[in-house]
Amino acid sequence: MTQEEKIEIIKKIIDKSVIPVSIFEDKPIYYNKKFEEITKENDILEKINKIIAENKSEETIKENNKNFKINIEKINLDKTYYIVQLEELLEKKYIDSFPYFNKNPIIEISKDGKIIYKNPAAKIFEIKNENINNIISISKIKERINQSESNFEFNYKSNFFHVEIIPFENYYRLYFFDITEKVKTEKKLKIIEKAFNSIHEAIMITDKENKIILVNPMFTRITGYEENEAIGKNPSFQSSKKHDKDFYIKIWESLYRDGFWEGNIWNRKKDGSIYLARFTISVIKNENNLIENYIAIFEDITEQQESKNTINFIVNHDPLTGLLNRASFEEKISEKIENLNNNKNLALILLNIKSFRKINSTLSFVIGDFVLIETANKIKNLFKNSLIARYNADVFSILLEYENIHKDKLNQEIRSMIDLFKEPLVIKNKEIFINVNLGISVYPEDAKNTYRLLQNAEESLYKAKTSGLNFWVHKDSEKTEEDYNMENFLRKALKENLFELYYQPQINSLNNSLYGAEILIRLRDLDGNYISPRSFIPTAEKTGIIIDIGEWIFDRSFKNFYNWFYIKRYDPINLSINLSPRQFRDPNLIGMIERKLKMINIETKYITLEITEGVAVDNIKDIIEKINYLKRISFTIAIDDFGIGYSSLAYIKNLPIDKIKIDQAFIRGLPDSKEDFAIVVAIINLASNLGFDIIAEGAETKEQVELLKRLGCYIIQGYYYSKPLPEQAFESLYLEKINDTEIIE
Repeated sequence: MTQEEKIEIIKKIIDKSVIPVSIFEDKPIYYNKKFEEITKENDILEKINKIIAENKSEETIKENNKNFKINIEKINLDKTYYIVQLEELLEKKYIDSFPYFNKNPIIEISKDGKIIYKNPAAKIFEIKNENINNIISISKIKERINQSESNFEFNYKSNFFHVEIIPFENYYRLYFFDITEKVKTEKKLKIIEKAFNSIHEAIMITDKENKIILVNPMFTRITGYEENEAIGKNPSFQSSKKHDKDFYIKIWESLYRDGFWEGNIWNRKKDGSIYLARFTISVIKNENNLIENYIAIFEDITEQQESKNTINFIVNHDPLTGLLNRASFEEKISEKIENLNNNKNLALILLNIKSFRKINSTLSFVIGDFVLIETANKIKNLFKNSLIARYNADVFSILLEYENIHKDKLNQEIRSMIDLFKEPLVIKNKEIFINVNLGISVYPEDAKNTYRLLQNAEESLYKAKTSGLNFWVHKDSEKTEEDYNMENFLRKALKENLFELYYQPQINSLNNSLYGAEILIRLRDLDGNYISPRSFIPTAEKTGIIIDIGEWIFDRSFKNFYNWFYIKRYDPINLSINLSPRQFRDPNLIGMIERKLKMINIETKYITLEITEGVAVDNIKDIIEKINYLKRISFTIAIDDFGIGYSSLAYIKNLPIDKIKIDQAFIRGLPDSKEDFAIVVAIINLASNLGFDIIAEGAETKEQVELLKRLGCYIIQGYYYSKPLPEQAFESLYLEKINDTEIIE
């Protein structure tokens, strides 16, 4: 950067300063309007020149004139310059003559802390009596004066202030400067810097001339070049000479045309070795649409490139068990159906480990992972030539192929699988007995395509679980009269508006304020009596009518949100909407939500969408893509019932979620259960370290709430504070809490 450019930057800073500032050489060579206004009415230029002349060897000079504190900083550019700042020391009677000084709070106090004067701007402190101790301790002010310190910083409510103290014979004058934005900016910059230095991909930022101006630590780890060896150079200094000019020309064409390029580049490390890097390069433009910077993010993919089979394995397989993942399994089902001979059938078996959540919660997640691995090994040994996959958290899928004339083979295979788990699993010299449920669907007997085959198998597995049987083979005629009646009633309930929304408050236990609420569904029968969700939700989920119910919930929730926070203008709070597993997997979910938002335009940043832990790891690629889209339109994402579902944390850490809700199964045992206590502590520590917000649900006692507060979980949902409330009652509670919070403040 040239000296002229430095001078120009300094001038811009001076122009924006609210303090009187000037650049001196032997006289002022540049100053802002505040400095000009002051020096017109106060002859202090001669005084400043004299101070500079007498203190040329000093880097910093501070002196008090009759009316001003004079601060002088020496800077060396092409020659020596001095930055001069003035601070007012006027008596109170002159304050109103200078509108500039009235922009910030000014308070005068007696030596015993009584307020004897405050300007209009001081109303920000909401002074209820004339004692400064309500804002700052008088002892702290005296301590600073005794230490020859005339300033300090403090926070008042959510704002941060810099305070200048000017002592007079009988009183102190306090000048308050709001530095909230500065503090917040500094905090954000620290977070950004920490994130920048912690990212596991190399980052290289260049200026508009493509000279490197910044790299992160991972750049050094990958390339071997230290930051000072890269700064100022063109990235081409790493060239491996493996690419011709046309290759780079195409990169620049893409950057100029699209503002973006992604691809692989062979580069050379400092030690001379050549490596393959996967690059993403983006163009950064200013408000005038002119290029200011280029940002390149890359990672070393040499090993992956050398072993494409490894890459394909990672993409298509479950990392814990080594089995196919769900997405790959479904693709292969479609291929099998397409190429299946007419004389053959396919049987899809879903195997679920009973009480797997209990294994995780009582024996640990590590043991749970070993159970999954050993279960996978047993299935692989039994069905060596069949397609096998980890379908989701604790469910495995097997696709069997057999000839029509050997239909009894399916029954034999089912029996073999059940017998397989009569023997215990041996994990770390410990025997663990597990039981399984099987759900079976057959192609083409009761399913004509992949989607129906999967859906029928899921419904069969659900039947096996709820009926207490080991297995269930799907048949089109398997629905009971009770199922049909409930399904018909649910459709009638939607038409006749028999559903209701209830809101269970979520309380910030630190100040007893209302943080938000979880939205719950309730249903009345034709006589007006409530039907338990446990009675109708499973049927709704199984039959698919949960999709329509979910749409009704979104519609009603959005309308209530708009009424409360737009029409009635209440301050917005967070509202949480549950997404059932089937609803979240629905390919039309995003379209439905977008349609509702077009009809009712609300701020989605106040809406949290809750998904269960099991859903969160079901077909992880699609889930992450869907969550990322919902976050792009500003929804907050929470994992519900955390701790009782999936055993591996490898997925959770990669999910773009914002909140974790600790399942009430662990809260219920507090504070007496050591096991529940250990699990809750682990979940809170995990969530805190990953940067997630934490909500505990199911708190019913004061002891539970106090313990959660001590552990660092402050947002509480449960009967201790409130049971779920209908809309009108919740609105009343909201207003009551708002009033209480104002009094507390």
